[in-house]
Amino acid sequence: CRYEGKRYQELSLVNTTEPCLNCQCYDGSVRCRLRVCPRLPKVPPAGCRIRIPQENECCPELICDDY
Repeated sequence: CRYEGKRYQELSLVNTTEPCLNCQCYDGSVRCRLRVCPRLPKVPPAGCRIRIPQENECCPELICDDY
């Protein structure tokens, strides 16, 4: 496979600029699937907060304080 000027071997992961895609070289072409983020509670538990994804990140994250 070729993607953005780079060559990838069959079944290898293909790096893209889109953090929410998992791409792989398959049968000579690049195939991508949308990454599934873990389900988070609508209201975080006490001592926790939901961190919004930053640049080059896909999924929000539950961050809890350590006691």
